[in-house]
Amino acid sequence: VFASRFVSKCLAFTTSHGPGVVVCSDWRYMNELRVCQDWLIRAGWNVVTVEINTAGVGPANEEEGLSIGEIRRQHSPSLSLMFQPDRAQLIKAEGRNLARQIGL
Repeated sequence: VFASRFVSKCLAFTTSHGPGVVVCSDWRYMNELRVCQDWLIRAGWNVVTVEINTAGVGPANEEEGLSIGEIRRQHSPSLSLMFQPDRAQLIKAEGRNLARQIGL
């Protein structure tokens, strides 16, 4: 569901603005990443994957943990960041820096 909605929103944006760059830091399942890459890359998008980890925060369950492990083994993220807990402002600042770096 997440991947379909994400792709739909990007493709709707494409209709009015043309393809661009999309960043998502919430890949938990390999099939979500594959769906987004297949559809969006085919449509001319640059898909930037960001891995964000927070110390002491792990997967919600075993299935999610196994899937995240599969993503890490099969796909190198464009950027990997590690934060201490309760650092929302720092995470946002890093997001703005990344946006500037890739021309968003």
